[in-house]
Amino acid sequence: MEREIEVVKNKPKKYPCQDCKERHAGCHADCAAYLEARERNQAANAEERKSIEETLSYIRYKLDQIEKSKKRRKKPANNKFQ
Repeated sequence: MEREIEVVKNKPKKYPCQDCKERHAGCHADCAAYLEARERNQAANAEERKSIEETLSYIRYKLDQIEKSKKRRKKPANNKFQ
C-alpha cells in the first residue's frame, strides 16, 4: 500500500521579508516586522537549544554510567580461596 506524502504549500514564513513591497537595502535595521520576527525566532531557537542540551546532558550521563560499569566489570575479582 502506497503512503501519500502531504505537501505543505503554505508553510509559515520565518521572516516577513518575502514578498514585502517596502523591502530595500538596509531595511532590516528599522523594519518593525523583521525585528519582531527575529526576536521571536531567536527565542524559539534558544528554547530548542536548551531542549537539545538537556537531551545531550542525559545521553552523556548514560554513556558515563556505561563506561563506569565496564570499568567495574574489568576489575579482577578478589578470590579468597586461591
